[in-house]
Amino acid sequence: MDWIFLFVVTVWKMRKFQIAYFNDGRKQSDLIEAKRYERMVDDELKKKLVFAGDVPTGLDTGEELRPTEEPKQTTLFE
Repeated sequence: MDWIFLFVVTVWKMRKFQIAYFNDGRKQSDLIEAKRYERMVDDELKKKLVFAGDVPTGLDTGEELRPTEEPKQTTLFE
């Protein structure tokens, strides 16, 4: 959950600098910061997304999924 929050905050910062660049006279400093955050977002997507071909099919959380135990039938009367 912490990873998702940090990722969303990084996207928010990226968008903040992109919006500032287009609305505030296209300052080079805003463009540089927007590109820096874009690289961070792209790198994180490459690390976390699982692809089949060129389509994302899942999210690699770094944790292995454990097989679930099948329910066991018990007898009511012995």
